Amino acid sequence: MSKIALPLSITILLCVQLCSSLPAQAQDKQSQSQAVANAVPDLDKARENSENNPASPEMSYKFAEALRLNGESVKANHQYLHTTEVEPSYYLAYHQLFLNCSDQRILDDAINRLRFLKQDKPNELMLRVALSELLEKKREYYEASRELIDLVFANLVPEKYKEKVNTRIRYLQAKTTTAQSHREANAGDAHQTESISKPPLPVNEDMLKRGVSLSKVKFDTPDLDSDSNFRHVPLQD
Repeated sequence: MSKIALPLSITILLCVQLCSSLPAQAQDKQSQSQAVANAVPDLDKARENSENNPASPEMSYKFAEALRLNGESVKANHQYLHTTEVEPSYYLAYHQLFLNCSDQRILDDAINRLRFLKQDKPNELMLRVALSELLEKKREYYEASRELIDLVFANLVPEKYKEKVNTRIRYLQAKTTTAQSHREANAGDAHQTESISKPPLPVNEDMLKRGVSLSKVKFDTPDLDSDSNFRHVPLQD
């Protein structure tokens, strides 16, 4: 057996023996320092790299990640948005906004940027997925599903992604139906409260003012036990 190509088990054993020779206190301090270093990027270094490479979306994105991991969530979201200014098709930045951002102005700016980009790339799946995620974040579930349905109807979804895209569409349709039911329930509660608090109107006036409920869009939706099965549908193999 070659001394260079040691089996993995022997390599691990040597590492364990080496670590066991260190004082316990030193091991603890070393482990803690290494864990912190691995978990939290150097913020100053990430900022410097981004400033020295203003045309690099990768450096901008890494700076945003460093901000987030150092607890600067508000600044991080602005930096993710800035990354999309440097490169509008850097879809990972939009995904991080979906996961971490609740600022409506930032979300709106990102959505507008994607919609503008869609004029040049109307059939790009990852663009539609990013736009669908941000619309979902704003609770615009019907519009979020439409971004993917259009591609399915046009037969523009690659075969290996069809099942995942269809699963996400069903999830969004279910969310659409649930949100609509909640709106109708709240409207019904408000109407009942108003009826109790006000004296009854004359019959003829009440009949004139009584509106007809709007027709509802119906979807064939699965019986969902949990959102977790449908919300995040990665497109990677």
